[in-house]
Amino acid sequence: MCHKILNYHFMLSLLIQLFLWVTIINGQFIPGPRSGHTATLIGDKIYFIGGYNFSISPKESDVFYYDGNKLAWVEVNSQVSGQDADMPFQLGHTANIGGLKQDLIFFIGGGRFPIIYQLDTKTNKITSPIILGDFPSRDNLMFMSSVSSYEGKIYLFGGGKIETDIITLYSNHYIFNTKNLNWEDGSLVGAPPARYKHTATLVNEIIYYIGGIQINNSYVSYPSMSDVRKIIDN
Repeated sequence: MCHKILNYHFMLSLLIQLFLWVTIINGQFIPGPRSGHTATLIGDKIYFIGGYNFSISPKESDVFYYDGNKLAWVEVNSQVSGQDADMPFQLGHTANIGGLKQDLIFFIGGGRFPIIYQLDTKTNKITSPIILGDFPSRDNLMFMSSVSSYEGKIYLFGGGKIETDIITLYSNHYIFNTKNLNWEDGSLVGAPPARYKHTATLVNEIIYYIGGIQINNSYVSYPSMSDVRKIIDN
């Protein structure tokens, strides 16, 4: 019996040492658990921004990506620079690609709407650009849906203002042009009911809105025809 126990502990020690050796050799960054973050695909990299990370205190808006070619996680925080590199904690925001070369990621919404941040994926520089047009009147709009078009426009819908005991939902439709940094008015004709935490998917100039939570705090578990809207005009 003692012999078996010693063998067990010996094998366990070898496995632990092997695990530590692989971790040290690879030196790979492993992100912590989180919710309310965003994921944006550019080329072969998926950029993850913000979210509520239970393993970090104080909270911060970390930036990292997953490299599909190397199959590895890469931490970007230490590489980020720019006037807004220390941007405030981001939660419930949106993140979409845009810009003239489609190599920028724009963060919109969350607790500091309508302030916009952009990440240059070539230089890892974060800035808050000067925005033109009529700013949306909301100061706090979280868990909106967003899609970006090939024309460089970001279409935002819904979202909620989250206070201590009250959640106010909206059916706003905002459009942000990432090429000229201008806000535009979006049509609300036939818009679906106010909601947040839903999804939006662009297919052939049609934006499909699915799910979410409506104003009576009920879940929308399946799409209906009222949740499908063609709102992009070339």
